[in-house]
Amino acid sequence: MSKNTAADVYNAIRREIITGEIASDELILEQAVAQRFAVNRLTAREALQKLCTEKYLQSFPRKGYLVTDITAAQLVKIQQVRFQIEQLSIRLVIENCSDEQIEQLREILRDGGSLDSPEQTVTSLFHLQIARLSGNEYIYDALRPYLDYMTRYAMTAIHANRFSNYVSYHEELVEAMLRRNYNEAVEFLRKDLLLDDL
Repeated sequence: MSKNTAADVYNAIRREIITGEIASDELILEQAVAQRFAVNRLTAREALQKLCTEKYLQSFPRKGYLVTDITAAQLVKIQQVRFQIEQLSIRLVIENCSDEQIEQLREILRDGGSLDSPEQTVTSLFHLQIARLSGNEYIYDALRPYLDYMTRYAMTAIHANRFSNYVSYHEELVEAMLRRNYNEAVEFLRKDLLLDDL
């Protein structure tokens, strides 16, 4: 009996998609996934279907699965949704968190947080920590896929140049939250998400 679950298969393939280890033109077959992870085809299908639901993969019946490409136009839409979600996070952090809690964000910037896996970046950990600090677990759950899409887009060779001169506004965002200045924090968020440049 296999020790791998659909969740294990899902997490492994998701990570490979985000980091670009699986190319967008590489056909993924259920049988190959089942063999690779020593699971049955039903378990492989369950993991692959979840990745389809979350828009990491596209299913082609009786053929296989392909990684869903993210276009520049889709990136703009992703960043617009992120902005709305993260504005709420910032408001809740400003209203409910102590200075000490907000200072935790600097620790991520200083030491990179705990980059447990290759698809994590300091930027994604920083933004996810704001979501955690908001006290609303649904914000974290809603934000995570959008950060994954952004990471995946930025890591592809085609788009890497677009982000080579990226300047983060994380320190300024922390300072604005410590001053409890919501409008200033949101403006730094807008700059950080490159909304004016996309």
